Amino acid sequence: NASTPLGGTKQESAGSATHRVVEHLHYARFGGWTMRWLYFISGLMGTALMATGTVLYLVKRRQRGEAESGAATPLVSRCFEAINIAAISGCAVACIAYFYGNRLLPAELAARPPWEIRVFLLVWLATLVHASLRPRTAAWVEQWALGALLCAALPVLNYFTTGQHLLAYLARADWRCAGVELTSLGFGALLAFAAGTAGR
Repeated sequence: NASTPLGGTKQESAGSATHRVVEHLHYARFGGWTMRWLYFISGLMGTALMATGTVLYLVKRRQRGEAESGAATPLVSRCFEAINIAAISGCAVACIAYFYGNRLLPAELAARPPWEIRVFLLVWLATLVHASLRPRTAAWVEQWALGALLCAALPVLNYFTTGQHLLAYLARADWRCAGVELTSLGFGALLAFAAGTAGR
């Protein structure tokens, strides 16, 4: 049952109840911050599992020299590789670009939240175009490096747009905002490592 404005209750439809449960699961609105961090870490592990699987699949296909598409096989393989790069490193770049949109779009902009989503989608599309035009290894390195740079620069952008910084968050024990800054820096280091590894 759901509460009504007058303090009574009304019967909740099955659709509404399902939506409410799925929403709470999606946003981890239970178990406190411990559960949210476990969700976050589990999501990262699942992402790493899928990413490494798709990369290894394409590597093995290249090594076996399969020609399932006949004369078009090189082109098909190149398309798969570009999609793979955009889906993995490009998605990372688009995610951090979303935070840049959040900080750079004017606060008075009409329909601001949809524009933040458009920033994400447009940057993601740009990474696909980039991966299609650049050699495979160069595309991996450049997108990982761009993601690392954007992650490292996000706290600087936050300071210039809001006047807030990591030390101030820590001083007043604002762990949520500090966590965003620290996570951004941590991912910056991780993406820089990935860029170096891909380059080798």
